[in-house]
Amino acid sequence: MFTKLNKILIETITGSWLAFILVGWLISRLLTSPDLVILIDRAYCPAIQWQQLSQSYQQIYQQHQQHQVQIKAVIVFSDLSEEAFSTPPSPDMIRSLQPYGRVNTQRQSQLQAAYQNTTLLACQPITSSSQF
Repeated sequence: MFTKLNKILIETITGSWLAFILVGWLISRLLTSPDLVILIDRAYCPAIQWQQLSQSYQQIYQQHQQHQVQIKAVIVFSDLSEEAFSTPPSPDMIRSLQPYGRVNTQRQSQLQAAYQNTTLLACQPITSSSQF
């Protein structure tokens, strides 16, 4: 009788640990932070707009540091070049970049199609409010 009781106890403990591991694995799969690919359009824009773009990147970067999102890659592109970072560059590094070149919507579309779950950071076009 004592060995039968030990066997039941060992089976109960083993089953509990397996259930605990399974629940932990399911939670880690269901509650993972989303993977993002950040596309940064480096086309020329005024310094104030580049600063706003840098602030947007900094907010996403902070979410990455707090494990709210997972930055999978950062791609900085323009009509003249493209640079991919597998580890997220610091916000200071993005802030220090000099925008140049023209907006290339075709390249932007290609990059968005090539990667899933992209976030595009681009300067907003300046609109003139003057009437002729």
